[in-house]
Amino acid sequence: SSLPPALFDLLGAGVIMYAGTRSAAMEPDSVIACGLRAERSSNEVTLFIAVALAGGALAHLRDNGQVAITITDPTTNRAMQLKGLWLGERRTTEDDRAFVEAYREQLAAQLALVGVPRSI
Repeated sequence: SSLPPALFDLLGAGVIMYAGTRSAAMEPDSVIACGLRAERSSNEVTLFIAVALAGGALAHLRDNGQVAITITDPTTNRAMQLKGLWLGERRTTEDDRAFVEAYREQLAAQLALVGVPRSI
């Protein structure tokens, strides 16, 4: 199956994203994400997270692969959660870094609309 069309509506603006994971002992962890790339014709997404922040979550993903990604638009309070299995990790490319930088700019602009200064 393909991803829900509403996901692409949410991704059109800067959104807040978290990846939630759990250990084998059912202990939860989460990490803020730095962008999500999705293709309309696929049921796979690429989620960008900073390795420096992802210690527990990354260990959980490597252990059991279960992940829930929560995506929230701060200006509309619309939210969506994707649940699935982690397929693996890779280093970012120059294109990825440009994508993440554009995401960061979009997020800063959206957060400014709800009163969060760019300096934060």
